[in-house]
Amino acid sequence: MALDRFGLFGAGLANFTEVYAHYLKLGPNRIALGAHNTYLGIWVELGGVGLVLMLIALASQFFVAYRKDKGKGPTDLVRYAAEAACVGALIIALFADSLWVKAFWLPWVLLIWATRSRTSHAGSVTRSLRS
Repeated sequence: MALDRFGLFGAGLANFTEVYAHYLKLGPNRIALGAHNTYLGIWVELGGVGLVLMLIALASQFFVAYRKDKGKGPTDLVRYAAEAACVGALIIALFADSLWVKAFWLPWVLLIWATRSRTSHAGSVTRSLRS
């Protein structure tokens, strides 16, 4: 029902509980809960446009990490572990509203760090070989 009305452009950031309370008709002593699914919450709050942009942002980081040359260095192991943690965070997001939880974003920060450290390390090795 909420997606019929707010599915395209959304109800606004952090308004899922308001939409939930409106459609559920809660009594005076009950409070509206958050979304049981991060993707559903994003879809209702930010609409289909916001959901697509969020998924593109997350997928683009996987794409950047995948494009890096695959070696057997210690930063590659960190990158593989960060990629696995990101996949785990995406799966957990199916069962919880984890958008505003630090544990959802930490693997993505680590993946960015691992990807950038590999690039920085390769550049410094190239510069030191030229000297």
